[in-house]
Amino acid sequence: MDELEDFQKASIELESASNVEFTQNYVIPLLDEFFGKDLRGLRILSDGCGIGKDVETFVDAGMDAFGVDPGCRIAAWNENKQRARLAVAYGQALPFPSDHFDMAISLGVLEHVGTYGYPRGKETVPDYMNQRLWFIQEIVRVTKPGGCIVLSTPNQHCPVDFWHHSKGRRRLLRLHWPWETFTVSLGQLRRWFINCAGCQSLKVLPLENAFAFRQVRRYFWGHVLCLPVRFVLRLIFTTPFRFLSHSFLNPFLIVHVVE
Repeated sequence: MDELEDFQKASIELESASNVEFTQNYVIPLLDEFFGKDLRGLRILSDGCGIGKDVETFVDAGMDAFGVDPGCRIAAWNENKQRARLAVAYGQALPFPSDHFDMAISLGVLEHVGTYGYPRGKETVPDYMNQRLWFIQEIVRVTKPGGCIVLSTPNQHCPVDFWHHSKGRRRLLRLHWPWETFTVSLGQLRRWFINCAGCQSLKVLPLENAFAFRQVRRYFWGHVLCLPVRFVLRLIFTTPFRFLSHSFLNPFLIVHVVE
């Protein structure tokens, strides 16, 4: 990984722990809910797998898992014990046959599709909407009928982005306008999955156990903010307030789509 810049190396190091933690504490419990406790042989795709630690974790749990990624994180693949299950590919052209996977996940990837300097830029290219639709159509294509997709992305309507800082800047969060083109809205996801790709349903999932906030907890104010942020994230998914999970108060959309 010597050819990488320092911020890229730091990002890979941070992702190594958070990727495993998120897979174990959030994704696998979802799979238990969707498919039952016996996940052996479940065929799953990680679309935008980064360093591929989630693929390792899935395989260790007995699943038939594969991952694709086109970004700088592939430099860490030589240290991945499931290297043979990882492929360099863009989400708009997946190297798998149709109806191949029981489930596909794509976590924090869609907002980077159709950007300059893809996959890490934030300025969108003129046809970014078409590229994101192609991405959605491809992940639907490789998922079996009746299978499911879990996709996550920052909520365009929330003005606070905890996950995309400017290169080299020490900031806890990024503020943005709700009409910026980098982030994605729930309405766009519904239109792409339901209206364009023909999926059956789309549901917003709770965020509990989804985040460790490793990045922001490096700073004093990060520790201070973590508790109230966690409280709000739990509150908006309780029954009386669940409608708020579709609002600007939800900073990160995790959706469950049935193909």
